[in-house]
Amino acid sequence: MFKWILGLDQKFAWSFLGAFFSLLFGVFGIYTVFFYERKPVLQVDVTTNTPVLDVHADVADLQITYKGIDLASKKQALRLATAKFQNSGSASILHSLHDPDEPVTLVLSTGTFLPNPELLDASNSYLERSAKASLVAGGERVSLDPVILDPGDWFTFKFLILCDASAVPALSIEGKIAGMPDFLVTEAFRAGTPTSPFLDALRGGLIVQIIRLLAYTIAAFVLLMSVALMGAGFSSSRRMLRERRFRKWIQVDFPGGVPPEVEYVLKRYLLRGTNDLAVLSAIVNDPESTRQILTRMGDKRKTRRYHVLPEDGASLSAGAAIEAIGDLAEAGWLNVDTSADPLTPQFREGFSVAIAFLIRHGQLRKDWQVSKKSWLLEAIVRDWDDLRWFI
Repeated sequence: MFKWILGLDQKFAWSFLGAFFSLLFGVFGIYTVFFYERKPVLQVDVTTNTPVLDVHADVADLQITYKGIDLASKKQALRLATAKFQNSGSASILHSLHDPDEPVTLVLSTGTFLPNPELLDASNSYLERSAKASLVAGGERVSLDPVILDPGDWFTFKFLILCDASAVPALSIEGKIAGMPDFLVTEAFRAGTPTSPFLDALRGGLIVQIIRLLAYTIAAFVLLMSVALMGAGFSSSRRMLRERRFRKWIQVDFPGGVPPEVEYVLKRYLLRGTNDLAVLSAIVNDPESTRQILTRMGDKRKTRRYHVLPEDGASLSAGAAIEAIGDLAEAGWLNVDTSADPLTPQFREGFSVAIAFLIRHGQLRKDWQVSKKSWLLEAIVRDWDDLRWFI
C-alpha cells in the first residue's frame, strides 16, 4: 500500500498542483493582510409581519376594539412584527460610530407603531440590558439606542402596528453608522417572493467570494483526487486479482518453477497487455532489424527514456520496442556480436511457451497473430535519425 501511494507521484503533476495552491493561498494571504478592510454590517431581518387577529369573513355584531376604537368599523387592523438586528460584518459597531443626530431608526411605509416595543431576545446579557427602542413623534418611526455590537451579536424586538386592514406595511432603516453606506434589510416572512438564483449565488462581499472560490477549488480538487484514487485503486485491485489467478495457473503449469524467459514475457503482459506482446513478437520475427537497433542504441539501452517516432500512433510502440531490446540485451538473451540470430534459442522457446500459456488460460484468442507489428522495427530503423529522446 505504501509503495502504491508513493507511485502516485509518477501519475499526477504534484509540483504543478503545489505551485498552483501556493499561488492561490499566497494571493489570498496578501489580500487579507494588505488590502482587505474589516467593516461592520448592520443587518435587519423582519422575520414576522402578520395580523394579530385574522378574520376571513364578515361576522355580524363582531367587534374588535383597541383602546375603545372599533377597528372593524374603521377598517383597521393590528399587526405583529418582529425584527432581528445583527452585526453580520467583520468589525465591531462601537458607540463612537453612531451619528447622534441620525440614530438608527426603523421606519414604517404605512400605519403607526404602538407604544412600548418589547425586546424578545438577545445574544448576550449586555444587549439584554442595553438594547432599547422608543417611538418617535408621529408613531411612524422607532428609534434604537446606540449599543456596541461585536461581529455576530444580535437582538430581536417585537412591535405592534396599527394600519389599514388591507395593507402590509414595509419596514426600512434610516440613520448613520460610520463605515456603512447603507443597511441590509431582509423580509423573511415574504417566503413566496421569488428571488434570482444567480443573485443568491453572488450574495456577499469580495471576501465572501474569495472564500467561496477557495472552497470550490479545494472541493473540486478533492473530488478529482477521489475519482483518480478510486480509479487507481480499482485498477490496482484488478491487477492484483489477475496476478493471483496467474500464480495459481503457474503453480499448475510450471510445478518446477517458471523459466526466466517465460516470466519476463508474462510480466510485460501483466503490466501493459497485448501491446507489449506484439512488440516482443516483432523482435522475435525481425532479428535483423533488432540487431541494427541494438547496435545504434549503444549506451542509451540503459537510460529508460521515451522514444518518439515521427509517425502518428507509433510513439508508444517505438518506446516499448527499444526498452524491450535493452532489457533482452541486459538479460543476455540478445547478443549483437554474433553473426547468427541475435536472439537466444532459450528466449524464442520461452516466448512461444508464454504465448501458449496465455492462450490456454483464455487470455489470448487462439488465432492471435504472433506476427503483429511486424512493420514496427523496420520503421524504427528507417526513422532512427528522426527519433527524439526524452528523459
